[in-house]
Amino acid sequence: MGLVVITGAGGYLGGLLAEAYARQLGAARVRCVVRQYSHADRLSALGFQVVSGDLMEAGACESAMADADVVIHAAARLGSGLPAEFFEVNRWMTGWLSEAALKARARLVYVSTIEAYGSFAGRTLTEDQPHIDNDYPYSSSKYAGEQELSRIYRQAGSKNFSIVRPGMIYGPTSPYWTRRYLQKAAQGSIGVLGDGGRIFPVFDADVVHAVMTAAAADQARGQTYNLVNDERLTWWDWAHAHHMLADRGAPHRESVAALRIRSALRHKLGRPTLARRLEVELRRAEIPHGKAAEELGWRPRRFRAGLVDCVPGRQQDETS
Repeated sequence: MGLVVITGAGGYLGGLLAEAYARQLGAARVRCVVRQYSHADRLSALGFQVVSGDLMEAGACESAMADADVVIHAAARLGSGLPAEFFEVNRWMTGWLSEAALKARARLVYVSTIEAYGSFAGRTLTEDQPHIDNDYPYSSSKYAGEQELSRIYRQAGSKNFSIVRPGMIYGPTSPYWTRRYLQKAAQGSIGVLGDGGRIFPVFDADVVHAVMTAAAADQARGQTYNLVNDERLTWWDWAHAHHMLADRGAPHRESVAALRIRSALRHKLGRPTLARRLEVELRRAEIPHGKAAEELGWRPRRFRAGLVDCVPGRQQDETS
C-alpha cells in the first residue's frame, strides 16, 4: 500500500485512523485532510502529510486525493445547523470526493453511521434495510451521502468502495460518548427515560480495525457493514455501567410522559422540542453485525471490557 488519505483527520475518529495507519506505514505515507490550521500544525509536527482547507472549494478534492491508494472519508457535518448545511457536507462533498477517488483509482471507505437508517421503528436493521425519514438532517444527509457515492460508482461500473456504519463510538479519548458520560456519572446526574430503549455502542479501536480491514479486503468491495456491539444493551445498561465505573451510586429514572409534556410545551412556545431525545432514548430495534463478522472477521469487544479500557489504570483483558 502506498499513500493513504484521511479526511476529518483533525477529529476524533479521523485522528485515530491517522495514528493507526502511521503505525502501519509510517506517518509520511499518510495524508491528513483537515479544515482547521491548528490541526494542520499539530499533525505536520508528527510527520504526516497535511492538506488544510475546505474540500468544497473548486478542485480541492482532486488535489487532496492525488496519488492516493486508499481514501478514508471520515469528515462529516455534526451538531446543529440548517438542513442545507448538513447536505452540503454530508451529501455533496461526499459526491465530489467520490469522483476524485475514482479519478485517482483509489480504494474508498466511507464512514457513515447507523443514523443513516433514519427512524429505527422497531426494525431489524440489516444493511439492506431502507432509510425511513425521521426529520433529522444528520440522518437524512448521511444516507444521501451513501446514495450519492453509490450512484457515482455504479455509473462508473466500479465497486472500489466500502461503506461502514458505526454506532455510538466510545473510547478513552471520546469527548461525547465517554468523557461526557463519565463526568455526568461522577456528578450523579445520568437520567434514563422509562425502562431505557436500545443503545448501540462500539469501541473506537474496533471501528478503526474494521475500516482498515474493509480498505484492504477484496470481499468488501461495494459492500456496507454495520459496526455495533449487539449485546442487546439498553440506556439503563449504559448509564449504570458509567455510574459503576465512577463509583457514584446509580442512574435515576425519568418520566417519559413528563418529558413528552415538556416537549409539547416547548413546541407551543416556538422553542426546540425534545423529540430527538425521545426518539433516540426510546428506540426498539436490532442492529446485527453478522455481515462484518462473516466477511471481515470482525469481532467487537464486549461493552463493559471496552468501558473499563476508557479509564487509565483500569484496563483489563477484553475477553474477560
